[in-house]
Amino acid sequence: MRRSRGFTLLELMVAVVILAVLAVVATASYIRYMRRAHTQEAIAMLGDLRIRQELFYQANSRYACSDENCACSTTAFFPNNPDPTDPSGDLPVHVPSQSCETIATYPQLSWCQLGLDPGGDFYFKYAFVGWDGQTTTKNDCPEINTCTGPNQAGCYALDTNKPWWFAVAHGNLDQDPHVVTSTFYISSALKQVVSFNDVE
Repeated sequence: MRRSRGFTLLELMVAVVILAVLAVVATASYIRYMRRAHTQEAIAMLGDLRIRQELFYQANSRYACSDENCACSTTAFFPNNPDPTDPSGDLPVHVPSQSCETIATYPQLSWCQLGLDPGGDFYFKYAFVGWDGQTTTKNDCPEINTCTGPNQAGCYALDTNKPWWFAVAHGNLDQDPHVVTSTFYISSALKQVVSFNDVE
């Protein structure tokens, strides 16, 4: 009669190592999948902003700005408290819905002007800057490589001889203070959203 034998310690260790490798690969794939899914928020929002900015221009002969002075400032970004790029915070950032009839301050007011809901769950924070209908003030955002001045190179140039606008989304999907924030950008000079420092 043949004796049945169990697994040896070496066989068990090999099995554990294989399972560990599979778990790491599966986790990494899942994280990449979730990041790609969350970046769709930024792409969809910026695409929506493109349409709404053009409609706003048709009605007002100017473009909307998320900053009261049409500047590229830190206060132009929304949501900003809590901030979706804060590595110590949880994602998504939840902003309670508010009635646009009661909002009187920027940047939420500008969202209402464009017909956007300044409430919901956010993985990114957004800002948009545009021609205000009176001046062609330089509204560069160096951190996103945007320029409106003459004779500048290596940046997304905007033609200030005609009405213009741009919008940007910042996100930190890694929630890691050492990782560069992902940035998505669109403007009146571009047909589609572009990204830089995008995490995979």
